[in-house]
Amino acid sequence: MAESLRERAIVALIALLGTMTGPRHWGGAYPNTIRVERKLWHPDAATQTPLLCVIEGADDGPRSTFRFEETVGGQISIRRDLRLLVAATVEDRDNVSAQTWLQRLWFDVVKTILAGSTLGGLVSAVRLGDELVTDEGTLAPRAAFVQALSIDCSETMDTD
Repeated sequence: MAESLRERAIVALIALLGTMTGPRHWGGAYPNTIRVERKLWHPDAATQTPLLCVIEGADDGPRSTFRFEETVGGQISIRRDLRLLVAATVEDRDNVSAQTWLQRLWFDVVKTILAGSTLGGLVSAVRLGDELVTDEGTLAPRAAFVQALSIDCSETMDTD
């Protein structure tokens, strides 16, 4: 039995974010391979940076929704709006400030998501949220951001 579309979409997003290797838009590369995890780490607890954490919206954040669209011959169509947060942690490295790494990583996340916005045809769209939260330098020598996004997808399921 296949995993739900919801699970496959999250796994595909994590895989997409894991492709950010080699020369990047600023002309360099990250000091370490980006680690992408499915749990939230406090920036102080990250053992390797850059670190991206992909989690479903928290209690006070965006909430995932779904609605039934139609039932036909023992099948039901479901429309999902999966709301996620991408949280990142970076640190001062190679004579580059954490704030510069933060801006590089955020822009790379945006570019990567826009380029892979259907997760290889798995979903209708991945949309970046309007809100970006950064630590404003309070975590020095580390820096962090949280970017909201949503994944639009539909699936048809048997009612049995």
